[in-house]
Amino acid sequence: MRIDVNRKPAWFMSLDRCSYSGLPVTYPETFAGSGPGNGFRADMALLGDNFIIMKAFGYVNSCAESELLAFMDDFINRHCPASRKIIYIEDYSSLQGADAEARKKYIAYLKNNPILIAVILYNLPFIFKISFNLARKLHVYALRAHAVDTYAQAVDLALKLLERSSASRNTADDKTAFGPEMKNRSRRTMSGSGRFFPFCRLAAEFKNGGLFFSESAKRRLSARCAEKLIQYIASIDWKTPGTPLPEKTLFDDFSSKKVFDAISFIKSEIDALMEERAAAENVLRESEARYRLLVKHVKAGFLEYGYGTGRILAVNDEFIKMSGYPEEELLSINPLDLFTKESRKIFSERLTRILSGEPISQ
Repeated sequence: MRIDVNRKPAWFMSLDRCSYSGLPVTYPETFAGSGPGNGFRADMALLGDNFIIMKAFGYVNSCAESELLAFMDDFINRHCPASRKIIYIEDYSSLQGADAEARKKYIAYLKNNPILIAVILYNLPFIFKISFNLARKLHVYALRAHAVDTYAQAVDLALKLLERSSASRNTADDKTAFGPEMKNRSRRTMSGSGRFFPFCRLAAEFKNGGLFFSESAKRRLSARCAEKLIQYIASIDWKTPGTPLPEKTLFDDFSSKKVFDAISFIKSEIDALMEERAAAENVLRESEARYRLLVKHVKAGFLEYGYGTGRILAVNDEFIKMSGYPEEELLSINPLDLFTKESRKIFSERLTRILSGEPISQ
C-alpha cells in the first residue's frame, strides 16, 4: 500500500481538546485503504459526546469507500451508544476526488444511517460543491445535509442542530458557553483569514502557471480545452448507463480529471434516476395489468367513464352481458343512453357535484 509519509495528520489526532469549542477529543483513529497502490486515508475522532469529526486524504474509489464505511460503522458501534444521536462533521480540504460509485455509496450510507441527526461538510473544493448541490436536489435526505466554509461554522451549526434536536436536555449554561462566544470566534476567524486572501490568490496563480502565460496564450489554451470538453459531453449517450472514457490527452492532468469526475457523477445520478423511473413504470404496468385482468373477469359490471369526452373508455365482460350491447358499440356511446330517465337524472346531478369538488354519499 502506498502511504504518503508527508501527510500531516488532522489536528484532532494530537490534541485532547478542541481549542475552538472547548469540547474533549477522544478515540482518535486512522483508516487506511487496503487496495494495491491505494493511498486513501482518513482520520476520525469523537468530539464531545455527540459529534464525529473526520478528515480524509487522497482519492477514494468504490472499494476504499466500502472499507471506510465499514470502519465508520465499527467506530460508531464501539464508541457511541445506540441511544445517542450523532452529528457527522467532515473536513474535505485534503480529499482529492472520488469516483461516482464511491459517492453513491457515501450518500446512501449517510441517508440511511438512523443514528445521524445531520451531516455537516466544510472546506469543499469546487467539484464536491457540485456533487453536494446535486445530491441535495435529488435525494430526500437533503434537509439533514449541510455545507459550510470553515470548521468554526461547522461546529456552530452542529451545536445549533443538536440543541434543536434535544432541547429538553440542554441547559441554559450550555447555551451560554457555546453561544455568543463561538459566534464571535467564528467572525474573528473569518475576518482574519480575509487579510491573507490577496497573497493566497497570488500563490494560486504561481502554482497554476497563470503568471507565466500571456492572456492570448491562455485564451487559446482555454478554447482548445473547452472544445475538447464539449465534444466529450456531446459523445455521452444519456439514455445508456455508464460514462464513456475521455481521450487520454484530456485525462492526463489532475484538473481535467476532476472535471470528468464531476461529469461522471452527474451521469451516474441520472442513470440512477432513470433506473428508478423504469422500475416504477414497470411496477405500474404490472399493477395496471393485474387490475385489468381482475376487472375483466369479475362477476360484476364495470365501466370506465371519461368525464371530459362523455364516453365509455373500457368495459368488462360482465357489463357487456348486462347491457346487451357489443363492446365496440359501448365504446362509442354516452353511458347516459343506457340509463332510465330517473337514473340519468341522479347520475347527472352526482357527476356535477363530483366535478365541482363536492362530496357525495355512497
